[in-house]
Amino acid sequence: MQGTEFKLQIDGNILKGRIFFPSPTIKKTKGAVVLCHGIPGAKKNPGDPGYPHLAKTLSEAGYTSIIFNFRGAGESAGNFDIMGWVNDLRGVLDYTSSVLHSPSRMGLFGFSAGGAVSVYVSIDDARVTDLILCGCPANFDSILSETKSDEFLQHSRNIGIIKDTAFPPHQSKWLNNFRVVKPEKWISQIKSVSKLILHGDKDDIVPVEHACRIYEKARNPKELLIIREGGHQLRLNNQAMKAALSWLENREIPTSR
Repeated sequence: MQGTEFKLQIDGNILKGRIFFPSPTIKKTKGAVVLCHGIPGAKKNPGDPGYPHLAKTLSEAGYTSIIFNFRGAGESAGNFDIMGWVNDLRGVLDYTSSVLHSPSRMGLFGFSAGGAVSVYVSIDDARVTDLILCGCPANFDSILSETKSDEFLQHSRNIGIIKDTAFPPHQSKWLNNFRVVKPEKWISQIKSVSKLILHGDKDDIVPVEHACRIYEKARNPKELLIIREGGHQLRLNNQAMKAALSWLENREIPTSR
């Protein structure tokens, strides 16, 4: 379940990831899926198999799947910045395209803030053909008030995704990037991309209303699936992940971008 490790240098940061290829026995591969994690929690659940488990499941179904850590997270260097994450994902798409020689289908499978970044990247990247959003916020208003923003910045330091004491050099600019990367602002500009919006009705981090707002503003083809009794970590929800794989297998394929 290890996959093939790779390293990328983006904006001076070394990012680490793994790529999982389908078995050679699979006669026809189905394109690539890039998994985009959210903002890490304070503690890792010891029973969590992690993103490699999902990547392996996708590869067994015929998809080349890619996992990586955004800057500041996991084994990747750098400090957490949402616009920096946008640059990271663009770099990973460049890498994936080069390794797979521009696959005909390229899906982004984004979780929470990773979903928000996936929306923003999909606006003008014609390589993206499929977009799955799990627990994706419509906006980041909950952390942008003066009191909440200070708490969120300190939280980012506490969990280790901001490592340098002098970062960010300008807190107002760092926060404004969250206003820029705002899914409900951009989702309507993504045209010929198949979209699945997954959300748990018991999500205590991102209220389910966020999914409804994103869905309402999204263009067809689109689908909204609310997972009953589902929390924020839908990656650990079997019903949600089975639904996502089924959607990938049966998604509507747009005729043009």
